[in-house]
Amino acid sequence: MTRLKASVLDRWTREHDTTDPQWQEHVQIGYHMLRGQVEPSAAAAVLHHHQRFDGSGFPKRKKNTDEPIGLAGSRIHIFARILLVADLYDRLVHPAYTIGDSEETMKSRPPVYAMHTLLQEKYQSWIDPIVFRSLMSVCPAYSPGTRVLLSNGMQGAVIDWCSLDPCRPTVTEISHFEDDDDAETIDLRKDHEISIIEADGHDVREFNFYPENKHSFDLYAIEKSMSNGAYAFDLEETNKLTIDDDQSAA
Repeated sequence: MTRLKASVLDRWTREHDTTDPQWQEHVQIGYHMLRGQVEPSAAAAVLHHHQRFDGSGFPKRKKNTDEPIGLAGSRIHIFARILLVADLYDRLVHPAYTIGDSEETMKSRPPVYAMHTLLQEKYQSWIDPIVFRSLMSVCPAYSPGTRVLLSNGMQGAVIDWCSLDPCRPTVTEISHFEDDDDAETIDLRKDHEISIIEADGHDVREFNFYPENKHSFDLYAIEKSMSNGAYAFDLEETNKLTIDDDQSAA
């Protein structure tokens, strides 16, 4: 990004237009800066970290006489698929992530916002569902230590979480007295009537998301289904993962 022309960077700061062909050149610039300095797979990941799972990313290439297209699905190296998700997540949490941006004008947002956004249709088609579920398994929507306000009025702090149901962590009441043994602890996975409405000062009511079934966010079930040959990526249906629930639950 630092090697782009000042006019291109200025336009990017104002518009954040990912279709700008001059801005897109940063991937080739980065690749040539690293080529020969690191492992080839690492340099290639930099080149392709804007490739999308549905084939809509860049850089595009010509195949015979067809229109130029981006790489898609498993044709994108796994390192690049990981970088895409990491980059999107970082940009969503920290909008002031690049040259010309400022935390004063583009405030950081809570992780649950990023997770919720990545689950929406636009982003879902861009990212490898296995990589996304891997992110969910290590990056909590509500990290332990997050101060939260619950819908029942209780102020508390997150003390534990489960990737199978990220928006229903375990919360303990914040007491005025450190030695208060009567502080209440609520496992939100067991009490669906209560939800988090505020986290570290952010209103998060519209960003909470919940699994549609017990395998929705289960990375291990998906891995097992892959080993059993019971999975399918359908690019026409974007990023929908078909899992044989009987085999996954076995």
